[in-house]
Amino acid sequence: MSYKTRNSKVFKVVMTGLLFAVIIVLQTFGSSVKVGGTSFSFVLLPIVVGSLTLGPYIGAFLGLTFGVMTVLA
Repeated sequence: MSYKTRNSKVFKVVMTGLLFAVIIVLQTFGSSVKVGGTSFSFVLLPIVVGSLTLGPYIGAFLGLTFGVMTVLA
C-alpha cells in the first residue's frame, strides 16, 4: 500500500468520524435558527458536505446516522 493511498484512507476515516460527531451533536442539541415564522436547521449541512467531498457511500452512512438519531429522539 502506497503512502498516498494510506493517507487518503486515513483522511476519509477521520473526516467521516468528525462529520458523524457533528451530526450527533447538532441533532442532540437541536440547533435551529428562528427567523420570523420560519426555522432553519443546520443538521443536514454535514451530510451534504460529507456526500459531496467523500462520496455517496459516506453520504449514505451519514444520512443513516441522521435517520437513527431522529428515530431515537
